Amino acid sequence: MSDIEQSPFTFSEFTENPEPRCACLLLLDTSGSMGGAPIRELNAGLQAFKEALSQDTLAMKRVEIAIVTSVRSGSSPISRPSTAGSRRT
Repeated sequence: MSDIEQSPFTFSEFTENPEPRCACLLLLDTSGSMGGAPIRELNAGLQAFKEALSQDTLAMKRVEIAIVTSVRSGSSPISRPSTAGSRRT
């Protein structure tokens, strides 16, 4: 389910899409305490976020997403949604 591709920044991105940008930082707890139901709920929320953005063409052009996770030893990484036009930092 982790099929996000990192896109390099290019100047042509702004000439092809001159829309103003809206930064969106998702700070996600992926520590061991999130195992089971909590991590499933987090993943469901990320999927709902992706679907909501996908249904709004203006948002797809404007929203720039960054994901920061807090992972401690012994925890599992979460699945991240892929959204057109998003970058992972």
